[in-house]
Amino acid sequence: MGLEEEKEAVELQPKSDAAEREARYSTLFDNLLEAVALYEYILDGNGEVVDWRYVDVNRAYEQAFGISREEILGTSVMQLIGPEVMNEYLPIIRALRADKKPATHQNHYAPLDLEVLSFFAPVSDDEFIVSSLDITELERFKDDLARSNAELHQFAYVASHDLKEPLRMVTNYLALLEKRSAGCLDDKAKEFLNFALDGATRMTSMIDDLLAYSRLEVKEASFAPADMEEALDTVLIDLKVSIEESGASVTHDPLPTVVADKVQLIQVLENLIGNAIKYRDVAAPMIHVSARRDGKVWTFTVEDNGIGIDMQQKDKLFNMFHRLHTRDEYEGTGMGLAIAKKIVERHGGRIWFASEPGKGTTFCFTIPSPHA
Repeated sequence: MGLEEEKEAVELQPKSDAAEREARYSTLFDNLLEAVALYEYILDGNGEVVDWRYVDVNRAYEQAFGISREEILGTSVMQLIGPEVMNEYLPIIRALRADKKPATHQNHYAPLDLEVLSFFAPVSDDEFIVSSLDITELERFKDDLARSNAELHQFAYVASHDLKEPLRMVTNYLALLEKRSAGCLDDKAKEFLNFALDGATRMTSMIDDLLAYSRLEVKEASFAPADMEEALDTVLIDLKVSIEESGASVTHDPLPTVVADKVQLIQVLENLIGNAIKYRDVAAPMIHVSARRDGKVWTFTVEDNGIGIDMQQKDKLFNMFHRLHTRDEYEGTGMGLAIAKKIVERHGGRIWFASEPGKGTTFCFTIPSPHA
């Protein structure tokens, strides 16, 4: 074999020796964006973890905690941060060595006033690794968002309450005026008075719906086993008059018990079935409620034979106060589906529909099933 052939053969050999692998992983370790530290356990005479020592840290760790690698390598955690902070981590480290299972922990790192999310993972019987993320800004953003939401809910409540008082007064005086002026007003004046009364009444309904919508977020979760057949029975009792007047037929398949806020799911069913009755075609409403398990969720379906919906409206239908028809055609504020959507999403599900004008509508919504 000539020199050129020998050189080519050497170049074709895989570069997999330990030194090259170590250099590759060292480069990767040092260039991670997360602050990462490698530690070794320090044990007492009984083999129990009492401290741990820095073996290596990457550049991100140096930058995040303002300390150089040279300063801390070989240093124990007790020496560096003291017992108060160390004792918070000690149970996690002991469990990590005993169980060999990764763990996460979030805490406030007081020395630097940082909120830190840490991930712990065993490397060997003697070493473990910790990667840490500075989530201080994220936590501040969450706090600001929570505060802003609380203020928004408070504003919605106060505004709704304060608006309803003058509206009630306007409605009462208009009704009084209508009563006392009976026979004294011409047709045009009566029409104007009716417009004013109708407007005040609709505004009161919109305020009530807006207040109900805003309260969905602040109400604490009260999830418990909820029998959906019982929920449907309640809805049918509530809608008894509408069902009888329209000649509607409401049927259903066996419905499951789910973990949910039963009162709110009654609201969802009542809204969907009520809409199926309201937006009916010439034929009497035929409504069918069913449910099926899809993996880890229950999918509920409310199907009707009503006037249908143009699918071009699918991105707008669940918006607040969105209406597809004039008030002369159908009453309502346009908040019902927005409230239904918010309730379903509060349960971790989603809601959608399929429809064709003149051929009815099928609404579907999902509720997670923890035992699926």
